[in-house]
Amino acid sequence: MLIRMYSVYDRVARIYAEPFVSVNDATAARSFTLAQASPESMLFAAPQDYQLWYIGSLDNASGELLSYDVPECEPHKVCDGQPREVTDHE
Repeated sequence: MLIRMYSVYDRVARIYAEPFVSVNDATAARSFTLAQASPESMLFAAPQDYQLWYIGSLDNASGELLSYDVPECEPHKVCDGQPREVTDHE
């Protein structure tokens, strides 16, 4: 089975965070969006500084990290962080 790996890219620091796994791009984007909404998250203060990237897959049967020459494992940006709308209640 292939395990999909994702990382949040910090556009200001120009680094990728530790990877995390998710079922697919949609579930990874949901986790990213929820993290941006949480005041405890590093993504909360400046969500526009971050991007979510699919970075590759792990074959959990063989332990092999799939290379970029496998089309379905080619890295790609999943989504950009979206600035929060500030309300009078914040």
